[in-house]
Amino acid sequence: MYNYKKLLVIGLSIILILPLIGLSACVKQQSPTLTASSPTPTSTALQLAFAGNRNGKYALFVINIDGSGETQITSWPDDDYAHPSWSPDGSMLAAQRLHSWAWVGEKWSIVTINLNSGTLNDLTGEAPVIQSVLSPVFSPYGNLIICNGTGSFTTVNLGGVTGSIITSVSGNFINPDNPSISPDATKIVFDVPIQQPSPTPTTTSTPTASGGDGLDTASGIYQTNTPTTTRIAVVDFEGTNFTQLTTGEGTYNDAYPSWSPDGKQIAFMSDRTGKNQIYVMNADGTGQTLITNDSFANHDPAWSPDGAYIAYVSDHSGISELCIIRPDGTGRTRINRVAEMVQTPAWRPLQGKVFNGLQPPPTISVAPTSPTQTTVSTTGQIFISTSGTGENYSIYVNGAVVGQNWTNLTLTPGSYRVTIYNRDGTKVYDQMSIVIAGKTSQVKLSGLN
Repeated sequence: MYNYKKLLVIGLSIILILPLIGLSACVKQQSPTLTASSPTPTSTALQLAFAGNRNGKYALFVINIDGSGETQITSWPDDDYAHPSWSPDGSMLAAQRLHSWAWVGEKWSIVTINLNSGTLNDLTGEAPVIQSVLSPVFSPYGNLIICNGTGSFTTVNLGGVTGSIITSVSGNFINPDNPSISPDATKIVFDVPIQQPSPTPTTTSTPTASGGDGLDTASGIYQTNTPTTTRIAVVDFEGTNFTQLTTGEGTYNDAYPSWSPDGKQIAFMSDRTGKNQIYVMNADGTGQTLITNDSFANHDPAWSPDGAYIAYVSDHSGISELCIIRPDGTGRTRINRVAEMVQTPAWRPLQGKVFNGLQPPPTISVAPTSPTQTTVSTTGQIFISTSGTGENYSIYVNGAVVGQNWTNLTLTPGSYRVTIYNRDGTKVYDQMSIVIAGKTSQVKLSGLN
C-alpha cells in the first residue's frame, strides 16, 4: 500500500525551476464521463495547508494557490507534522504529530493548532501511546475528528475524548485508512486492504522462482502468496452499509479518496497504469477517469471547496511539487516555489459558501504567531480490563466501542458509562465510572458469565 503519510522521506534540496507553460503541456487532456460539470473558480484567494520537509523534519505550511503568502505554522525541532485538516470555520488545523518515546518507539498522535493564538493541543499523545493515530479529518460540523484505526475509525473530539466507528464486512472487521467525510456528513469514503482472489489450484501448476503461487512439488500442497491491495470503499457515517467502489482485480492500489464539495464525485490515486496518477469517479464508483497522465508519481488528491480544482502532490527528481488541476484534466499548475518534499494538501474552507446546508462562520484571518506548545492539563485516565475471563469482550464507553478485553483511555473529568458485551452480544456490565483529573480510575472484571 502506498502510504506517504506514514513514511518520512528526506528529500535532496535541489533548486528546480520549471515554467508553468511547460508543466501544463505535460498533461494529456481527458474528457471524463462524469455527472457533474466543471465549476468556475471563485477567486485566487483560496488557500492550502500542507506538510513540507526542508530541513529533515516535516512542518505545516499555509499558502495561497497563486504561490504567494506562504506561512510556516509549526516550527518545533523535535517533531514531525503531517496530514493537516481544516476546521469548518478555517480557524484551526488538525494534524498528526510524530512522537518518539524510549519504550514504545515512534508513534503519531492527533493535535489541533489554533491559527489565531498559535496554541497547540495534543489530543491523544500526552502520555506514550501504544498505537499511532493517523490521517485526521474534521467533520463538516467541526465537532469531531475522524482518523484511521484497526477494525474501526478512531474518533476524537476537541476535548480529547476518543471513541470508534466500527466498520465490518460480513462480520469481519476491516482496517480503514485515509478517511474523507461527505459534505453532508452522512458517509465516509476511505481506502481499505482487499485480498485478491487466488488462482484455481491445479496439479500442473509449478512454483514460481520468486515464491509466488504454484504447486509445492515436495508437499503436494498449492501455495499462494496472492498480494493484498487497496481499493476505495464507502460506509454510512455510523460505519454500516459497506460498499466497495473500485473493484477491479489486479495488484494495483487505489487510495487517498477525496469528496467533491457537492458530494457527487470522488478524486483518488491509483497506480493501475504502473505509476501513481490522479483519477476522478462518480460517488457510486462509475465513470472512473484518469486526469493526470505524465511521468511523475502523483498522489494525495484534495478537492477544492468551490469544486474548480483538485490539489495533489507530484514527486520527481528527489523533490515534490504542490500542484492544482481542473477536474477535467486541464490547467495543471505548480503552486510551491521551493524545492522540497511536500505531502497531504488540504483546502481552507470557503467562507459564506453553503454546501448541503452547512454554513461556515465568518472569515477568520490566517495570520498565525509562532506556536507555543500547550497540553490538555485537566484530564484523567480510566483503565478497563476483563483479563482472566477466558472470553472475548467488547468494551464501550458512552456508547462507542473503545477496545476488546482491555483499554486505557485519557478523558476529560466527568462521569462515563462503561458497558461490556460478550461475544454473543449479551450485555454483562453496565455501570457509571468517574474520571478525575490527574488520576487513573480502574474497572477490572473477572469471572463474567
